[in-house]
Amino acid sequence: MSRDSFLIDYSRNDYCQSQNGTELSLHYDDENNAYYYCDDNKMQFTFQKCKFNDVTMNSNRYSYLIFSYKCDLSIEDSFFSKIQVYGRVVSCEKDNYNFIFKSNQLSKIKFSSGSAIDYAQIIYSEFIYNDITNNSISYDLSIEEEDRGVGFYFKYFSGCIFQGNIINGCHGQNSAGGLCFETKGSSSIFQFSDCIFTNCNGKNVSILYIPELCVDLTITNVTFEQTKNENSNYII
Repeated sequence: MSRDSFLIDYSRNDYCQSQNGTELSLHYDDENNAYYYCDDNKMQFTFQKCKFNDVTMNSNRYSYLIFSYKCDLSIEDSFFSKIQVYGRVVSCEKDNYNFIFKSNQLSKIKFSSGSAIDYAQIIYSEFIYNDITNNSISYDLSIEEEDRGVGFYFKYFSGCIFQGNIINGCHGQNSAGGLCFETKGSSSIFQFSDCIFTNCNGKNVSILYIPELCVDLTITNVTFEQTKNENSNYII
C-alpha cells in the first residue's frame, strides 16, 4: 500500500471537510491516523472558530489532530486545550502550498510517552508560505520536559511571517525549543517581530534556529525570557 493510500484509508473523520464552529472532545487510541485529513490540492482546508478540548490521539507517528497533505490549510480563531498526541497537533506536508495560522490559543499540550523526538512538534509545516500571526502556545510546566516538544517547526524560513506570537514552556529534545527552521527556501520574505518566548529551552540552540541564512535578519520587539540551553550558551 502506498503512503498516500495508507493515510487516506486510516484517517479517522471528515475527509477534506472544512470545519466552522466545531467542538470536539475525544480519547482516540485506535490504529488510525489524523482525525482531520485532506489531500485535495484544489481546495483550501479551513478551520474557523473551533474548540478542541480534552483530545487524546495515541496510536502512531501519524496521529495528528489536523493533517494537510498537498493542499492549502487555514486555521483561525480556534481554541485547543488539553491536547495529547503521539506525533503533531497540526502537520502540513509537501511543498508549494500555503499555511495560515492566526489568532489561535493552544494550552496544556502534551506528547505521549515514547513519542519519537523528531516528531514532537505542535505545529509543523513543509509549505513554502507560512503566515503565523497572533497565536498563543503554552505547555503545562508541571509535566516533564521529555513530554513536551517544539512549538513551531518549519521547513523554510523564507516565505514565513511570524508575528505577535506568545510561546511558553517549549522543549526541543533534538533541536531549538521555540521556533525551528530546516533550510532557506526560495522566497525573499521573512518577517519576525512582536513575539514573546518564555521558559523555552533545547539541547541545541535554546529558542530559535535558522540555518543557511541568506537574507538580512531583523528581529523587532521580540522578548526572550527565563530560558536555558542544555549544551551551549546560545539563545539563537
